[in-house]
Amino acid sequence: MSNWTTCEGSWQPSRRSMLALGGLAMMSWCAPTITQAQFAEKARDVLVVIFLRGGMDGLNFLVPRHEDDYFRERPSLALSSQATLKLTDEWGLHPAAGGIRQAWDDGQCALVHACGSQDGSRSHFEAMKAMETGRGSNRETDRGGWLAQLLAATGGASHPLRALALADTLPDSLTGSPGSSAFRSLAEFELQGGAETRALLSRLYAQGDDQFTVAGQQTLATLDALGKLDERGYQPRGGAKYPDSDFGQALRQAAMLIRAQVGLEVVSIDRGGWDTHIAQGSTQGLFTNNLSDLAAGIGAFRQDMGSDLDRVTIVVQTEFGRRVAENAGLGTDHGRASVAMVMSPHVRGGVHGRWPGLKPSQRDENADLIVANDYRDVIGEVIQRRLGLQDTSGIFAGHLVRPLGLFA
Repeated sequence: MSNWTTCEGSWQPSRRSMLALGGLAMMSWCAPTITQAQFAEKARDVLVVIFLRGGMDGLNFLVPRHEDDYFRERPSLALSSQATLKLTDEWGLHPAAGGIRQAWDDGQCALVHACGSQDGSRSHFEAMKAMETGRGSNRETDRGGWLAQLLAATGGASHPLRALALADTLPDSLTGSPGSSAFRSLAEFELQGGAETRALLSRLYAQGDDQFTVAGQQTLATLDALGKLDERGYQPRGGAKYPDSDFGQALRQAAMLIRAQVGLEVVSIDRGGWDTHIAQGSTQGLFTNNLSDLAAGIGAFRQDMGSDLDRVTIVVQTEFGRRVAENAGLGTDHGRASVAMVMSPHVRGGVHGRWPGLKPSQRDENADLIVANDYRDVIGEVIQRRLGLQDTSGIFAGHLVRPLGLFA
C-alpha cells in the first residue's frame, strides 16, 4: 500500500522509537490526565478519518448514470448502468463497493459528489497539504493540522490515546496536536526494558502533581490499559471479517480500542494506491482491488461496532479526483473534484450537494469535474453536528461553513 505520508515534508518519530528511549521522551508529549469516567460523560463522537491518498476516481466510484458525457469520455473505463449498484435513477456505486452500499441501505451513508478543495495545483503534495491543514489552497496561511486544531478547540485534557494515527508517522492533519500517537500495531506501543523499567518509572512518578509527573502517571496507566487488551485474541462482533490488509487491520485495531473505551476521540487511517494513471480497469484491476479493500474494511468495522456505532462518525476524503476523460494508458490523470463520504447512524442518507454536470462547458478548464462542494463544508458540518463545536473559523482559516444538510 502506498505510503503517501512520508512525502508530506515533515518527519515524525514513531511510537517505537519514542518508547525505545526508556519511556522518558514519551512523557514529554503527554499532558494531564483525564479519567475514563470523564470520557463516558462526553457527548462527542469518536471521529474516524479515512484519507484515500493518490486521488480517488470519484466518477467510477459514484457513477453518474444520467450523464452521457461520462460514457462518451470513457469508452473503456465507464461502468454501464446495469453494472453499478443502483442507488437512484441518477447514481450507482461501483460493484466492488458492497460494504458501503450496506451503509447506504441502512440509511447511514451521506455521499457528496463534486467535492474537493480550492487548490488547483493537481499536485498530490500541495492538495493533501492544503486539505490536511484545513485550507482552501496552499496560498492561505498554514495554521497546522485541522485535527490538531479541532482537539485544541474542543478542550479536555490530553493523553497518549486521545488521537491516534494507525500509521508509521503522524499525518499533517494531526501536526501540532498534544496527546496524539502514531503506530501500526498495538504491539509497538510498549515500554522498552520490561518489568524492571516499568518498576523504575512507577517509583519515579509515584508522587507529585506537576505536569511532567502527571503525564508520566497517565502514560503508565495507558500502557497498563493496553496491556490488558488481547490483540491476537480479539473477536469482532457479529461475525465481522476484516480484510487481511494494512487498511483492514488498522480498522480492526481502531474498533478494538473504541470498544475498550480507552479515551480515543480521533482515529486517522490512510488507504493509498489511488493514483491510477495506467490500467485502472472498470470492474477489474487496481481501482477495483482498492475499492474492494476499502468497502470490505468499512463494512466489517461498522458490523463490529454494533451498538457502539451510535457514537462513531466516519469521514472518507481524498485530495482530488481524476479527469473526466480516460487517457491513452487506459487510466485517468489528476483532476479536481471527487467524492466525500460521511457514515453515521445520525446522517440523512443520500447524495448531497450541488452537481455541476459533465458537459465540457461545465468542467474546470473543460477537462475536470468542477469543485462544486467545498470539503470544509462537509467536515465542518460533522464538527458542528456531531462534535459540538459551532465556531470552526479557527480550524478552517476563517472559512464560513455552509452545511449541506448531511444530518437529520
